[in-house]
Amino acid sequence: MSAFRKNSESGVILIAVLWGVLLLTAVAFALAAATRAGVNQLQNRKESVQDYYIARGAVQRTAVMFETPPDPGKPPLIAQGQQTVEWDEGANHVVVELHDESGKIDVNQATPQVLEGLFVALNVDLQTATELVQSIENWRHPNSADDAYGADDSYYLSLPKPYHSAHTDFKSVDDLLLVRGITPNLFYGRYVVHDDGQVEHLPGLVDCLSVHAGQAVNINYAPYPVLMALPDMTSTTANYIISGRATKPFESVSDVTREFPASLGAETLSFLSAQNGSWFALVARSTSPTGVSARVRALVKTQDAHDGQARIVSWDDNYVR
Repeated sequence: MSAFRKNSESGVILIAVLWGVLLLTAVAFALAAATRAGVNQLQNRKESVQDYYIARGAVQRTAVMFETPPDPGKPPLIAQGQQTVEWDEGANHVVVELHDESGKIDVNQATPQVLEGLFVALNVDLQTATELVQSIENWRHPNSADDAYGADDSYYLSLPKPYHSAHTDFKSVDDLLLVRGITPNLFYGRYVVHDDGQVEHLPGLVDCLSVHAGQAVNINYAPYPVLMALPDMTSTTANYIISGRATKPFESVSDVTREFPASLGAETLSFLSAQNGSWFALVARSTSPTGVSARVRALVKTQDAHDGQARIVSWDDNYVR
């Protein structure tokens, strides 16, 4: 009986030891996994911070390119109509997108007809487009009368967080988000997934309007809705412009008129240009060998009035699109 009891106790102790070993092994594996995850997270964070500062440096480097005269016999560092610049920064790859603000419509100078055409090109129905134009007109005109749509101070002051209509020029295109009827989807655009799985970003007002655009629209940078908003523009000509500049940027508007001489009347031509403007939005992305990347956006004035040099006017460190 004593021997049986000893064997039983030994068995219990052995089982307890085995469970203890299994528990310690599980704890060890969990700690190892947590350590690996922590190391990976720290490495990703390190690369993300490095990418961020490389992207900021890329914006500054690109801004200098605008003011650097080319070497004799060589093309300029940034040519007319150029869409991107890219290079390797150590092990990282850098791409800087060039978005000329002159490829957009000036929200402070655009006629109601052009604004209405833009909204329709952005798939807004005609009645809503007319109402939105009324709201913009009310906002940007100092003595605008109350319109039938009701986008006057009585509407804005009735909001949960009330404010006054500016009744002056837009200081920033972001101010459009304060205007009645301008939704985030309409302003920022939206993404659609096609049947083949491809994701496409449909442009919004932020892609088409600017306070630095000027009177003429640069055909080398204008999005399709901007082109379609111009008087008497046809989809055939707009598509030709977009496909043509992808092959080679247009040197002048006459490059288009030679292809479609009957499609561009005098009024349409008065809206068009092929010359780079002096305001650019630069979107810089730095990507590490492991695929970690960071993206920043900056607004640059390429010819400052004081010294003729490029000047970074604003930064957007949270740029996602």
